[in-house]
Amino acid sequence: MLNIFALDIWSTPLKNEQGKARLLYRRIANLNMEDTAYMDIENLRDTIIKTGICRYGLNQYKVFLCTSNFFLGTCDYEDDADLRDDQEIDCFCIWFEDLTTTNRICAGGGYYKSLCEAVNAAENSGGFVKWLDSIK
Repeated sequence: MLNIFALDIWSTPLKNEQGKARLLYRRIANLNMEDTAYMDIENLRDTIIKTGICRYGLNQYKVFLCTSNFFLGTCDYEDDADLRDDQEIDCFCIWFEDLTTTNRICAGGGYYKSLCEAVNAAENSGGFVKWLDSIK
């Protein structure tokens, strides 16, 4: 079986050609061709401030509200600079647990400059049911 090695650069800002910082999300893994790179919830453990439950059909999965010190910009030239450009600031982000594999992150729900924006975005995501805890 052919194996692939992916590079671990979680939450490591990298510079692109224009000198802008950009986060790349990959995980160290000795991957089989059938696998894809993923992030374990353990990678987020120190940044999680709130955990919720979402539902897709009969299945449940978790949503995590986390702190971050890097705001990932949209890179859309039509947006204002404060949303378009990456910034090293304290902010919040949302991550969703994989529906089929517990303790694995499968998708991000965006970066937000305020806690209120992040909470509202999580609560308005498809399938949101409830929060399991209060803000830590």
